Amino acid sequence: MSSGERRDTDGKGYKWIMSSPSAGYYETSVSGYTIDNLDSKSLSDASNHFEKIFIHVREILLEYDGTLENNRYDVCHQISRHLSQNFSKL
Repeated sequence: MSSGERRDTDGKGYKWIMSSPSAGYYETSVSGYTIDNLDSKSLSDASNHFEKIFIHVREILLEYDGTLENNRYDVCHQISRHLSQNFSKL
């Protein structure tokens, strides 16, 4: 994602905005919504590495029984451990 691009996940897809400076005084922006179904897509239906990683992380977070706010490093550890064990499967 470039510095002028932003994506916000929202249910079955994500909202995106791409901005770039123009020659004049105004910034040029384009926005849209893309449906990717990553909220419910299975690993076997993933079409690229990003989707596979997203699904792995989603599953870890769904199973995580701690409070994310107070345990960010533990969450990072759990995600990293899972991905390192499953990296060859991606």
